[in-house]
Parts: sequence; structure tokens; C-alpha cells
Amino acid sequence: MNATRNLRWLLAATGLFAAAACIGPGGAAFDPGDDIDETRYGAIEVSVITTGATPDPDGYVVGLDESTELLVATNGGVTFSPVAQGYYSVRLSGVEGNCSIPGTHPASVYVFADTTQTVHFDVECP
Repeated sequence: MNATRNLRWLLAATGLFAAAACIGPGGAAFDPGDDIDETRYGAIEVSVITTGATPDPDGYVVGLDESTELLVATNGGVTFSPVAQGYYSVRLSGVEGNCSIPGTHPASVYVFADTTQTVHFDVECP
């Protein structure tokens, strides 16, 4: 009989401990199976300035990691958002044959959570 009483006490105490473990900060309940450290997001702003006598008339395409593409004006900008934290390659395509993109192209950028990273391309069209 004493063993039964001890077992009941142990089960009751275990249940209280398990319930207390499911209370988050401020007393809010959460599912302990939830991923508390979910992927956080940021953004990438891309700007383009075109110079020269014969600029590209129809703008360009900005690509992010060969999967996402946005149209951008000859002198304009676009924003990729939300973007998961991590490394990305940003490229500019659709550039006329008489134009060039000096500097590093494609550009590499690391996006941190809750931040906006900027990438700038100068296009020269003589």
C-alpha cells in the first residue's frame, strides 16, 4: 500500500513538472515541440546606376541565387524580402552588349536576421 501511494505521488509530481515545463516567459504556454530558433529573415536592396551615351533602354533583370528574378529600371532599385539569413549571389543580366559592369559581378552578400543588406551595380554604356 505504501508503494502505491509513493507511485501516485511520483506520477502527480511528474505531471506538475511536465506542465510547468510548457510555460514560456511571462507565463504564456507554448508547445515544447515548436522550433524556438526558427529561421529569421532580412532583406536585400539592389540599386543600379547606368551612365554613358547609349544606356540600355529597357532595364535589367536582377537575379538572386539563380532562382528569384526581378526587373529593375536602368537607373532604379529593387528589394528582395523576406530573405532567410545566409549567403546569396546577386547578379545583373539583360545588359546590352555595348555596356559593362565594372567591379565584382555577381556580387556576394550575407543577410543577417532583421537587417537589410545593400548591393549596388554601376553599368557603363559608352
